[in-house]
Amino acid sequence: MSHLQFISRLKTKLSLPASRQGIHPPWRNINYKKSINDIKGSINYRPAAVLILLFLKGQSIHFFLTKRTNNVDHHKGQISLPGGARETGETIQETALRETWEELGIDLGSDAIIGNLTPFNIPVSKFQIHPFIGWSNSLSEIHPDPQEVEKVFIPPLSSLLDDSNFFTETRHYNGTNYQAPYYVFPEGKVWGATAIILTELKQIISG
Repeated sequence: MSHLQFISRLKTKLSLPASRQGIHPPWRNINYKKSINDIKGSINYRPAAVLILLFLKGQSIHFFLTKRTNNVDHHKGQISLPGGARETGETIQETALRETWEELGIDLGSDAIIGNLTPFNIPVSKFQIHPFIGWSNSLSEIHPDPQEVEKVFIPPLSSLLDDSNFFTETRHYNGTNYQAPYYVFPEGKVWGATAIILTELKQIISG
């Protein structure tokens, strides 16, 4: 299968309901997300967006991860996806594109978006995260913002699909234990909201 055929099939799968995307128990992420959302009850969550930007590097598809600096307000020093809070007057998709521009210097149009994943709430930081998937045939040089991005990683998509990189661990929040996914890449441990998002994409592709 060519890269463009893969992206075309992925775009089709992303347009389907979750029940038809190949997401299945015990890792149907919407169930995991709901259990975490219900821990705190009613919270006023601030809308935010992240972007998994798939792109061709050499002969394989890669995506961006960033290590956040200690200058940011939330999730300091964590490995994450480009993203941030929605600003007044913009759609949540525009948020994902703007944050990618601000953090990495990558200017994308709306046609770069091929789909989205399940939105979910993060009680700790009080954000409602909307994950988007993007695609670019080629990318020019990136220009990371040193105030927000300490380091940029470009793992191959194959490393996400490799089950030997995937683990779960028991975490505790507000009196509740839950099983959380995480990944160990050469770049470091990816956990929390980023791992939840990547797990949903992994299951859609694998399904």
